[in-house]
Amino acid sequence: MLREQYGLSAERRARLIEQMELQLEELEADATEDEIAAERVATRIGCIVI
Repeated sequence: MLREQYGLSAERRARLIEQMELQLEELEADATEDEIAAERVATRIGCIVI
């Protein structure tokens, strides 16, 4: 549909945006996992996490 209305570049752009959104979701999930792991370590060594 995008190709008919706007050409191949719009279709390619839409795919790139979708890939970037998926990458962002993965990075956010990784960051959350890292934060949880850091909190667990801090708890084990008796540090206060702010």
